[in-house]
Amino acid sequence: MEVLNRFNITKTDSNLRFLNFEGVDNGGVIGQEFGVSIPSEIGLDPRANLFLAYEMNGERLPLDHGYPIRLIAPGMAGFKSVKFLQKIILAEQEHPSVWEQRFYRFYSPKYYWDTIDYKSAPSLIHTNVQSAILEPNDMGSTKIDPDGAINVRGFAFSGGGNGIRRVDVSLDNGQNWVEAELDQENGEKRPSWTWVLWKVKLNSLLPAESWITVRIYFVGTTSSF
Repeated sequence: MEVLNRFNITKTDSNLRFLNFEGVDNGGVIGQEFGVSIPSEIGLDPRANLFLAYEMNGERLPLDHGYPIRLIAPGMAGFKSVKFLQKIILAEQEHPSVWEQRFYRFYSPKYYWDTIDYKSAPSLIHTNVQSAILEPNDMGSTKIDPDGAINVRGFAFSGGGNGIRRVDVSLDNGQNWVEAELDQENGEKRPSWTWVLWKVKLNSLLPAESWITVRIYFVGTTSSF
């Protein structure tokens, strides 16, 4: 992030573990201002592409998008892109806000709300790999081609700058898979911040109750870049 580079701040600083970002809104929690944390080794890596936005489409940033300034954290969970930014705090500890300490963390399904160990749960940072089926839509209908096939389309995305390497689609609950065709650049070049469109033709001669299942392979390294 250029604004931090101007102060010669680097991820090698021994006392710097987190970049804490604070907005002026309270997110509905009285007595607290919205705050999140990004580990310094991620946030200060130029490949993370963090930046501060004050314009949108050549015009002043709209209020509902975070005017006057908003942090943009590509590939990270949406709450990391703090609206109405007022402070950037260089810290040894995570931001103490309830959002960072409780709301956005990974919890094991074995816990109930009254038994959660908040301190041991890791913070949610990067968006998980995911996909959506666009055609046919849920409970909708689709045309069968003259060759007896149906067209299935969708998109896939992975956070952390990872690109999508491959998408497989199944109509029989994962017993057999067909590799989809990727319509866009498949993410071999990293970091990649965009979704990838995919399409595939599947044999329509199936039992009446068939479920379309998707599995995704993405490009990644140990550093998420």
